[in-house]
Amino acid sequence: MLRAFLAVVIDDLGYGNQSLVEEFLALNHPVTFSVLPGYRKSKRMAEEVLGSGKELLLHLPMEPHGYPGIKPGKDPILVDLSGGEIRARVGKHLGGLPAVVGISNHMGSLATQDPEVMRAVLEETRERGLFFLDSKTTPSSVCDKVASEVGVACLSNDLFLDRLKNDEANVRKMFERAEKIALSRGRAIVIGHLYKGTLNVLKQRLPELEGKGIKVVPVSYFAHIEDDVL
Repeated sequence: MLRAFLAVVIDDLGYGNQSLVEEFLALNHPVTFSVLPGYRKSKRMAEEVLGSGKELLLHLPMEPHGYPGIKPGKDPILVDLSGGEIRARVGKHLGGLPAVVGISNHMGSLATQDPEVMRAVLEETRERGLFFLDSKTTPSSVCDKVASEVGVACLSNDLFLDRLKNDEANVRKMFERAEKIALSRGRAIVIGHLYKGTLNVLKQRLPELEGKGIKVVPVSYFAHIEDDVL
C-alpha cells in the first residue's frame, strides 16, 4: 500500500571528481540531479543526465556566509547585486544548460535569507516556468515566504544524506531518518552528493522502499501536486 513519496536529489555535477556520475545515473529510480553552471563539464554532465532519462536542476551558486573566503562557484548570486543583475545571472546560467525543470541553491546561506535577493531570483524562476528547491543551507531562509508572495512553487530539502561524506554508516542512518520523515509527513526531499558511500546506500535502500509503501519520485512531482493530495 502506497503511504508516502520520496525525492532524492544528487548535487554538484559539473566540476571536480565526476567518476561516479555514470553509476548514479544508472540507478533504476527517478533520482534528480543538479548541475553547477559555468564549468568545463557542466553542459556535458547536463546532457548525460537528460540522456539517462533523469530530471535536471540548475544548481545556482549563491553567496554564503564567509564569502569571498568561501567561494560558491562561477558568477554567483551576491547580496550586493541589483535585482536586474541577479536576474541576468540566473538567465545566463539557465542559458548554459539544457532543459532544466527547476533551480536549487548551491551554498547561499547569506543570499537565501535576503528577501530582495530571493525576490529577484524567484521572479526569474517564475518567468521561466520553473520551481525553486531551497537546499536549506540556513534555518533563516526566506525562500518559502518570498515564493508565496511572488507566486512560484518553492520546495524544501528535509535533510542532507552525506554531510559526513566519508561515513557510509552515517549516510545509512540519515536515509533511515528520511524514510521516517516520508512516512510521517507523506513526503520527503533529501539531498546527497557524488560520494561512493552515498551511492552504495542508494543502491541498497532504494529498491527496498516500495515494500515499505514509499514511492521514489522526481523532485518536480512535489511542485505540481497539492499538499492535501499527499
